[in-house]
Amino acid sequence: MATGSIRYLFPGTQVNRTRFSDLANGLLLDYPINDKKSLWRAEINVKHLKDFFGDCRATDIV
Repeated sequence: MATGSIRYLFPGTQVNRTRFSDLANGLLLDYPINDKKSLWRAEINVKHLKDFFGDCRATDIV
């Protein structure tokens, strides 16, 4: 996926301002909303990813 095409996946957002922490928080909020049972595992994964990515922009990850 080309870096510029991510804008079409998230209409109305300011892609250049979106941080890894924003995406991680959204993922973790999605688990209880959709009654997913493996929240504990997602929290472990996000912690490891935060250690690596820190709070960099999402467009820098892609």
